[in-house]
Amino acid sequence: MDRKKFENLFPLGSHLCREPMPPMAEMKSDMEILKKQGFNLIKLQEHWMIDEPSEGCYDFSRYEELIGHAAKLDMGVYLGFTCEQAPSWLYRKHPDCRMVGRDGLVIAYQAQTTLPCDGKPGPCYDHEKAMADQLRFIRAAVATLGRFENLVVWNTWQEIGYWAEGLVGRHVCYCPNTLAHYRRWLKGKYKDLDALNRAWNCRYADWDDVVPERLASSQSWPQCAAWRYFMDNVQIAHVLTARAEAIRAADPLRRPVFAHRGGPQRMPPNLSKREP
Repeated sequence: MDRKKFENLFPLGSHLCREPMPPMAEMKSDMEILKKQGFNLIKLQEHWMIDEPSEGCYDFSRYEELIGHAAKLDMGVYLGFTCEQAPSWLYRKHPDCRMVGRDGLVIAYQAQTTLPCDGKPGPCYDHEKAMADQLRFIRAAVATLGRFENLVVWNTWQEIGYWAEGLVGRHVCYCPNTLAHYRRWLKGKYKDLDALNRAWNCRYADWDDVVPERLASSQSWPQCAAWRYFMDNVQIAHVLTARAEAIRAADPLRRPVFAHRGGPQRMPPNLSKREP
């Protein structure tokens, strides 16, 4: 496929069926139907659990076959990563990489398919070793699939967010790794504990005492606003940035990298007027 041709073309695409996929012949037939109807792009959704079932053993053959067939049809490919659907070996290797709910319970949900929530909430990538394994996998996928010139864009996260409150009824993440990340962010923002105490009208005696409130996120206290801001704009941004950097480092063609949300959200009125 001529990359310059695609760069000047308005993309019109469709998401092909993700895992568990129908037979390859059916996937290719669907692609050919799309081509006949005027589409020029297909979306493929990659799944870490399926593509690295054992540590270090990758299988990208299905995507290679589909991307290759798209090239024959002169169609572009948008490939999205699903790293929340993590392989079972990751949890055995790092038992403490699971997310922890607001109630202090470890979230043991482990997606075997993309349904219902693309593997969300997934592991906690504030765990440095789990993060390193995730980034290694991303680099391997990009190095293998990036050789196809008709792959035109990478998506770092299939619908940003953890969605744990909808799936398991608990907000995340209250594990030691994320709480340490939270305190580091607060130290950078307030510089010293006295400044934080003045801003929040609190009396913390030690940084280790600073923990997010365990009440509903709709509370208007500064602690609640700061915690939700951190999770939505700092913690998630940290994961997104790490994934994007891994993709760019492994992609010789330096294709665009982006992410998307499932839908717009607005902050409750009693939080929207406060700054953390």
